[in-house]
Amino acid sequence: MRKIHQRTIAAVAVAASVIGGAGVAIVARTHHDKAGLPATTTCALDQQAFLHAQDLGDFTTEVATTFTSSPFRGTMPGHTPPKFVSSFQASRVQGYIATAAVTGPFRAAEDDATRALGYQVGKLPLVPLSGAIVQATPGLLEMYQTNWAFSSSAGAAAWLDSVRASKGGLYGAEVVTFPVQRPGVDVYAYQSTPVPDDGQHEHTVGVVMQSGSYVVQMSFQGGKDLDHEKMTALATTALARVAQQCGHIQEKG
Repeated sequence: MRKIHQRTIAAVAVAASVIGGAGVAIVARTHHDKAGLPATTTCALDQQAFLHAQDLGDFTTEVATTFTSSPFRGTMPGHTPPKFVSSFQASRVQGYIATAAVTGPFRAAEDDATRALGYQVGKLPLVPLSGAIVQATPGLLEMYQTNWAFSSSAGAAAWLDSVRASKGGLYGAEVVTFPVQRPGVDVYAYQSTPVPDDGQHEHTVGVVMQSGSYVVQMSFQGGKDLDHEKMTALATTALARVAQQCGHIQEKG
């Protein structure tokens, strides 16, 4: 069975330090049936509300998963659930990996590393990527977008606040400026340098954008020279696609 780090599955554990630590259990039901969900939710789960592989260059789809119950439901027994749990409607993650990591000359080394860690080699390489592929690629190698739909703007704001409080749940993360230009959008961005910073482990830049009852959360991972200008453009496009699918995003209260 292929092992995938939580943050590359759905970016749902970025606030784990806020709600109970890195050992928090992910208990969500995941499926692709959107029946019974309101249109104000399903609009954010639509394929057209996401970036696609071709927006990034030569990339391959790695993950596409829909959550219809909060990934954090039941993780705080005896406590009142935070607003981002009680007002959760649904979320969907779509992730992409550079084709060079899948079929390129470094794949054999990636598979050797996978076996050395005790995992079976699958169709796609083990992530987060590491080793020679990272060392040889200064730019983007992985990108994950999660669209969150809440029943209220307060729930969406609570999720953004939880990410902000935990600095994305990444050790040593620091706040960075991400000039997404869209009125009424609250933006939080951070970056993390790997430990060890030996050139063989991915750097991460995360951006979380809240507008009304929606949150668009993105994780860009790759070599040490991730292009901030390109990532800003991609994040702006992702937010615009949600707005286009869901109509004029308004406060729900």
